[in-house]
Amino acid sequence: MMNGHSSTILHAMSDYNEWKVNVDEKWFDLAFKEHHDMLHDDEQPCCRFKFSINNTRISENIKCPECSRILEKYIGLLCCHEAD
Repeated sequence: MMNGHSSTILHAMSDYNEWKVNVDEKWFDLAFKEHHDMLHDDEQPCCRFKFSINNTRISENIKCPECSRILEKYIGLLCCHEAD
């Protein structure tokens, strides 16, 4: 099982012809993970989590699924508008 952004997960899957030569030696999961990690290093997507402002039980030690560093806690407001 893997956790990642669609920009790198889907890219890695679409590149299957590039890394499939490693599947016999490393098995599918490791060959896929190595290719995905290479793409992730190149693209470095951001990572965001949203929590309800009423949630008082947010852990102090949530790790980033991308780099495993401890995330800082922020409360943010966001307003997005689609172009007409």
